[in-house]
Amino acid sequence: MSTVTQIKLALKARLSLLADVDQAEIDSYLPPVKTERIALVIPPFGQETRVDRLTATGRFQLAQAPVMQSHRLRCEFWVKVDTGNLAQTMRRASDIPLEAIRLLMADQDLGGAVSRVGNFGQGDNRWSISSETIDRPVEIAGVPYIVVVVNVPVIDYADA
Repeated sequence: MSTVTQIKLALKARLSLLADVDQAEIDSYLPPVKTERIALVIPPFGQETRVDRLTATGRFQLAQAPVMQSHRLRCEFWVKVDTGNLAQTMRRASDIPLEAIRLLMADQDLGGAVSRVGNFGQGDNRWSISSETIDRPVEIAGVPYIVVVVNVPVIDYADA
């Protein structure tokens, strides 16, 4: 069973492969200063964690039942606004969430860090990853960014 930090490192490694992602952080909540195009930031904000014991009545002792931990992790893509090529910036901000989701679909266990990407909690049989774009640019040190959030649910099973 992986720790949340190990899962974030696996997400960082995978999502850093996307075109134009030039910086990636799990230890910050703001984009790195060196960002030229897109920074991936995986902060603890908005994170959900759930732990379930998988038991069947009369079949397992609770202490011996397998454990399933679920996490919903917030992956933020900070798309730096290029005022000289605003149309390209808007296209990248529009396309990056679907590209991220497709990339995660291709690696359902994040290189062995989790049991499954795309589900959250016991009884969740639907594969679902959602995204949201913050409704206005966010300015950091005078630099405007479009922040695109991809919420990635994962499940990780382990023995008791």
